[in-house]
Amino acid sequence: MVFFWTDSNETHGQFSQLYLAPDGKIYAANYQGFTKALHVINSPDSADSACGFVKWGLSIPSNDARIIPNMLHFRMGALTGSGCDTLNTDIGHQTQDERRIQVYPNPANDVVQVDLMNYSQYHPLQQFYLYNAQGQLVKQVALPYLSAAFRVSDLPSGVYYWQLAVGAEVRGAGKLEVVR
Repeated sequence: MVFFWTDSNETHGQFSQLYLAPDGKIYAANYQGFTKALHVINSPDSADSACGFVKWGLSIPSNDARIIPNMLHFRMGALTGSGCDTLNTDIGHQTQDERRIQVYPNPANDVVQVDLMNYSQYHPLQQFYLYNAQGQLVKQVALPYLSAAFRVSDLPSGVYYWQLAVGAEVRGAGKLEVVR
């Protein structure tokens, strides 16, 4: 299928492949190729010019933009009845603010750093909880400041789940892998 567009300067163009990416934008491949860019629709739910169409809005390293690069999306969640449900966790989708909670290195083998420098919901009474795969609490770290470090060298290898909470209010969650 080929799609056509016309801009305010009466310039015409064609694109053949559309991709809704994890960032909520639609990327469009140039029908004829021979360019190092994809077209971008910034607000696909908006009508007409409010959709924010940008001709050649995303530069790519290839000189043939007829094919959309494979953009993996790992935060899809479970697909009921699918054998691919193994990517799902009970953590849910993270908000933009939750992604600002940095827990590194991941995977870790000795010391883990929790960095809240870009986190806007900071509270001096927040706690960092680390749970094993069975849901048992294995570490609890007070975070009265914007960063803290704690050891995981005493934990066996495996996947652990963390939560950042103030009292009963969970403000962030994620996974941490411990390796030996």
